[in-house]
Amino acid sequence: MQTIYKVFLVIFIVFLGFNIFAINYNENWMSEENSIYIFSIVASVFGLLCTYILHIWSKLKVKQ
Repeated sequence: MQTIYKVFLVIFIVFLGFNIFAINYNENWMSEENSIYIFSIVASVFGLLCTYILHIWSKLKVKQ
């Protein structure tokens, strides 16, 4: 895995952990306070998926 992918992987995991920690579990999931964190969690998961896909594509490029 290239260094740039590792950096983004760490950044997305830190954002994901912070947002899971910051959710107020006593309120509704889509309340105004929690919606910010829910959307940020979705963006972090999407970033993790994109990082993984770019890593797979870079491995395919090397094999050919």
